[in-house]
Amino acid sequence: DCMGLLARLLSEDTAKSVVAVACESLNELVQDVGPAALLPRLPAIVEATVALATNAAPCQTLLGADEEDGDDDDGDHDNVLMDNVADLCGGLCKVAGDKIGADAADALFRAFSRFAQPGRPASDRAMAMGCFAELCVE
Repeated sequence: DCMGLLARLLSEDTAKSVVAVACESLNELVQDVGPAALLPRLPAIVEATVALATNAAPCQTLLGADEEDGDDDDGDHDNVLMDNVADLCGGLCKVAGDKIGADAADALFRAFSRFAQPGRPASDRAMAMGCFAELCVE
């Protein structure tokens, strides 16, 4: 199924650009199909989202991820990836609602808290605040 394939891409693919598109696609899909399709896959998707937010996913840790022409576009890939991960976090919260559970909400909150530190750029802090708001609303 599409939800399972996208969840697997989040947790296993080594290319940041692929994972960024998978996050975007999964966010759109869960908002279109709703909680019935999301809830069976929610634990795996939350786990992958937390791994991405903490830079622990394969696309962030394995050597050679997104090596094209050797140019240093890593910062751009990171920004696009983290924006899509944050959007996915918000989408998961909206669609799952209170079914996301306290443990998953806590894990997501902790994962994004590093972006809210005073030394981070304003865009990172704004992204974290948006995730926190989505978590609190739901």
